[in-house]
Amino acid sequence: MMSNGKESFEFEVFETEDGSPTINLAGGEKMHSMGGALSESLYIYGPPIEFAASSNYPTILSMGLGLGYNELISLAYLLRAGKTEFFIQSFEKVEDLTNYFTSWSQDQPSPLDICYDQILLAISERLSVERNDLKQLLKQSLENGNLSISEALPSSNSSAHLFQAILYDAFSSKTDQGLWNEEHFASFLKNFCAPQCHFSTYAATGSLNRSLKAHGFDLQKKAGFAYKRQSTMATRA
Repeated sequence: MMSNGKESFEFEVFETEDGSPTINLAGGEKMHSMGGALSESLYIYGPPIEFAASSNYPTILSMGLGLGYNELISLAYLLRAGKTEFFIQSFEKVEDLTNYFTSWSQDQPSPLDICYDQILLAISERLSVERNDLKQLLKQSLENGNLSISEALPSSNSSAHLFQAILYDAFSSKTDQGLWNEEHFASFLKNFCAPQCHFSTYAATGSLNRSLKAHGFDLQKKAGFAYKRQSTMATRA
C-alpha cells in the first residue's frame, strides 16, 4: 500500500490473526486487516492473479508494493503455472519500502527482513510452492525486469503494457485522496487495463463503481474481508 510521506521512515509491526505480519507507517492506518494480512491478500487479490496466470503472457499491476504480499503471491501462482515469461508492475511511493524489499530479495540486510521471511514462508505453505524456489524467482524477476517496482505512476498515466490483473491496494482516500477520485480512475482504467481484465480492491466506493462501469467492467457482488462490509471485484471480457 502507498503513503504520501517521503520523510523519515518509521513503522510499527503487528501480527494479524492468521499469524502473518503487517505494519503501519508513522502512526497511520495499517496496511492490512488485523483479521489476517495474508488471508486478506489471497481473498481480495488471489482471483485476478489466478486469472492472469492462466494466460500465455501474464501481466499484473500491483498498486502498491507495501510489504510485497501481492508480488510474492503473484510469483507463487506463476511458479505453480510454470510461467517463465510475464510482467509484473508494482508502484510504491515510500522509497524505503522498495529498497528494503529489493535488498531482502538479494539476501542483503534490511529492517524488515523478519517480516519478509515470515511472509515468504506463509505464502509458500499456503500456495504449496518451495520457499527457496519462490525467493529465487523473485530475485531473478527483479534482475531480468519481469518484475518492475516504480515510485509513482508516470505523468502521462500510461504504460507500455496493458494489464490483465489490477491489484488496487493503495491506501484509503483518507491518506491518498488523489488515487480514489473519478478523474484518476478514468485515466487509469483507460491506459492500464487490457481488453480482458480483472480489477480487485479491498475498498468499495461510488466513484470507483461508476468508473468501472463506464469502462465496460461488470461488477460482482463480493463481501469485504473480516470486518469490512464490502470489497470490489470487476471483470471485463
